Amino acid sequence: MWICDFISITNTNKMKEETVYIPRECNYLSDYIDVLPGNCILDKGMCGCGGTTLELTSKRNSLILVPTINLVLNKAREGILGVTGDTETCELIDYLKSDVPYKKIMCTYDSFRKVIDKIGRDFFLLVDEYHVLFLQYKFRNKAIRYLLDNYSKFDEVCFMSATPLTENNVLKEISSLPVIRYRWIGKLPVQVNYMPTAWWRKELHNRILECLNSDYNLHIFLNSFMTIKYMVNRLPDIDYRVVCSKYQRDRSSLNYQGINSKVRKVNFYTSTAFEGTDIFDRKGKTIVVSDTNITCTVSDISVLLPQIAGRLRDSIYLNQIEYIFSAANHRYYNKTKREFDMFVMENERQGNISVGNYESLSDEGRMNMMRIVSDDLLMNFYVGRDDDGMYLDPNLKNIDMDNFRQFNELKYLYTQRPSEYVPESRTAHKDRVYKSRYEELAYKVLQLGKPYTRDLLDRILLEKGILNNAGMWNRFIVDNFSSFKKERKSIGGKNQTVYTFY
Repeated sequence: MWICDFISITNTNKMKEETVYIPRECNYLSDYIDVLPGNCILDKGMCGCGGTTLELTSKRNSLILVPTINLVLNKAREGILGVTGDTETCELIDYLKSDVPYKKIMCTYDSFRKVIDKIGRDFFLLVDEYHVLFLQYKFRNKAIRYLLDNYSKFDEVCFMSATPLTENNVLKEISSLPVIRYRWIGKLPVQVNYMPTAWWRKELHNRILECLNSDYNLHIFLNSFMTIKYMVNRLPDIDYRVVCSKYQRDRSSLNYQGINSKVRKVNFYTSTAFEGTDIFDRKGKTIVVSDTNITCTVSDISVLLPQIAGRLRDSIYLNQIEYIFSAANHRYYNKTKREFDMFVMENERQGNISVGNYESLSDEGRMNMMRIVSDDLLMNFYVGRDDDGMYLDPNLKNIDMDNFRQFNELKYLYTQRPSEYVPESRTAHKDRVYKSRYEELAYKVLQLGKPYTRDLLDRILLEKGILNNAGMWNRFIVDNFSSFKKERKSIGGKNQTVYTFY
């Protein structure tokens, strides 16, 4: 192991900082340290450097909190318990009683309260993808507040992210923790190819057409589920998959599949796969798309490029990202710092006016205003709302200002060299999938790769006692299966919906 070489230590009223250079000989954190540091905020400096893996293989009990179910599914494997909303308490208790020498529990932020009372202080708490706490503070306030109120119950905790941290995006509840920044010597700069256009959907459509006649695959990360449906309807014959949360899936015939499913020619990902997931495709290219109808708010996808960079762990195009967005109304594009400061001041002024107008209304008027004003518009003016009414939210202003900074620092992204990544054989599909208890049962009676009609699925799952009521399979499959394909096929001269499992 290497001796830590601390380059600088900065003391401020808010944060104590340590910056550490990691030698060019090191490809992963495990080449440099045995365990993650405790009681700190860790800026690991680069995606794909194996921070989560280091904790999963460390010789201590660990609770690892992550933002999405797909990230739990992607990382959990034999000996590691994945905890989501579907996990029964008895499964957790049985795991804690098992003979696994070092207990490793991966848990979503929202399921943290399910676990905390069942384990002891001796568990090392890793809050992975820390930046999500900041960016989604408004939308997942209940879960995030619970985490911030209870993390101190552990003897050691590490808040980790590859997104650059500043005083503006460190939540006050953990601002007393020191910040450790890792900086990697000699790693690969990420080339972000900006593609501002007035016709962003047409641009994406053309890029997909180009891909169909090429020897590479496309991995498209975007913040609009409707855009995925639009593209699939325009290109009905493409070989594709859609990776999204189960809550985003609808009754359309889109090819929904889990994060661990087979890579296709065209792969669409929503925010459920932006952080932490491992995708293996030697010939995969990354495209990030901002929906023109969403980029007018402070939730722009561009600030997540540091997370999306490097998702394709072994690609020969690892350090290349194409970023397609609307040039006309992008919130951060083509603005000077002075222009953006004026923009922020005006939004704050409009927010104060909006809150003042709300407070001047009668109870009935307030109810009507709460009902007709959109969340996007309120966020644009840094206005929050809850059961008690509307209020100016300084966190939204801080997020906006930090997003602008990050957008203008995208040229400083770094990633591993493709040749340095772990071979795909070391992370084989069969070793990495964590299935729900229903899926484990169903896989004992269903054949992989075989198409099943609705009637046949009903009969098999009812006979085996996996389902109690006929006709319940559709919601059951969507909620519990990580990898399946739904399509229409002609069987016996009749068009039927069939499911194929992988």
